[in-house]
Amino acid sequence: MRIDLIEIAKSDSRDTISGRPTGSAARERFNLTDFHASPANQIDIYVPDHVRVVTPSFFIGLLGGSIGEGVSLDEAQNLVHLHNESDTTSLNLKHALTTMLRKKSLFSNVSKPTLKEKLFGTRDSSKS
Repeated sequence: MRIDLIEIAKSDSRDTISGRPTGSAARERFNLTDFHASPANQIDIYVPDHVRVVTPSFFIGLLGGSIGEGVSLDEAQNLVHLHNESDTTSLNLKHALTTMLRKKSLFSNVSKPTLKEKLFGTRDSSKS
């Protein structure tokens, strides 16, 4: 999957691409909503030369649902390829991937509350 951020940074005057809402809008624009990265379906992100910074929050909005649970940081970095000379943008992508993977692993083993638990605030021990 090729993502060319020149479409987001429409003019040479925009040197920063930021914000989760902007990333989420880009996710829809590039048809990533149902896309799941895998070794056979990698993501190549092209950043124009005039863009100096792409923030972690933008990457989280852009890639949020495309990196699966149980993926290590090394595996995620092998699924997403950044084509840019900026060390800052590379570090921000790594930070975003780390944040996304940490949040997914924190909640992956948490079961959803039952209706009884929602209504009465008790934990059904038979569901543990």
